[in-house]
Amino acid sequence: MRIMIGVLALALAPITARAADPVAPPVPDAALLARMCSPGGAMQFTFGQTGVPGSSRIESDLGQGYALPDSFAPFSGAQPRATQWSGQFMEMTYKVPMPKEAAEPYAPHLAEALAAAGWTNADMEDGQQPLYLMGYGGGHTFARPVGEGASATRVLAHVDYGLGELTLTCGRDDLLKVHAREAFGDLPPGTPRPAPPEIPLPPVTLAADCQDPAKLAAMTASLADHSSDSYIGLMIARTSWRDRLTQWMTWKLESSGKVSKDRMFKLILSSVGSASPGGNPLATLAMLPDLFALVERMGKAEQAHDQNGVCHGVVDFRAFIAKADALTLNQTKALQATLQAEAARLGVSLD
Repeated sequence: MRIMIGVLALALAPITARAADPVAPPVPDAALLARMCSPGGAMQFTFGQTGVPGSSRIESDLGQGYALPDSFAPFSGAQPRATQWSGQFMEMTYKVPMPKEAAEPYAPHLAEALAAAGWTNADMEDGQQPLYLMGYGGGHTFARPVGEGASATRVLAHVDYGLGELTLTCGRDDLLKVHAREAFGDLPPGTPRPAPPEIPLPPVTLAADCQDPAKLAAMTASLADHSSDSYIGLMIARTSWRDRLTQWMTWKLESSGKVSKDRMFKLILSSVGSASPGGNPLATLAMLPDLFALVERMGKAEQAHDQNGVCHGVVDFRAFIAKADALTLNQTKALQATLQAEAARLGVSLD
């Protein structure tokens, strides 16, 4: 379901950042670059810090970043990211919408400014960098050392262009590696079982709500609300909690040394398939064509300023997501029951 919500968030995300000027944008000076990316951190945040606003997995999925003041020109927005499980601040991406014909000549100037500010060229050829640094391939990549001895690492600054945006990404190598390990289920030693949050299903909406002016306005405004307590944010939070518990249970079993990865893979496929329509463990992906059609309809209604059409689209979208949530909930319950049974068989505690 995360894929489905991500599709909608990308397709209908409001353009909150200011567009780049048609004239050549300014290049940040050394002082501003040091504030945006330094060996210690980015902006007011320190690498490794937990609880950085906007950096959680949910907020990253929603693109819940910050608008920047004009003093950060040409960049208009910033998105912090934290390690997937431990929540340590690891990366900040600055971005601005920019046409390709402006970005292509500008990116080298930004790279030159980084070099002049003391950054060392660390460009990595495509396919040569480790998997966890794939996002730093291509474009222009620079590095600065951090720490000494066993704690030595580096901070990377990466200039790139894609999907109509110029970006400057600042990340610390060792934390990016931690993030990759956690994303693949290798959790920190002693990680406790995650505590279940209270995340109820948001209220059901009906087509009749679109006839109420106040509800119509609220439904239309919901497209622009990608906060963590919005409808989309709450639905992602429900899925995130289920995924987090499943990941922890899987890690506990695998780290016990009593079950192979091959057996875990087979257990996952069989249990999820048993709770899926037609026995298909990828049943949610089969729903994507319907989602694409719905997103297209909502996009056309929004472009035509058809509030009623947008509202009916939101109603249909929420019904669709509720259906997907019910399916993934059944799949997760079946998988977690299987993991619990396997743990009991092997004498592994999942408390």
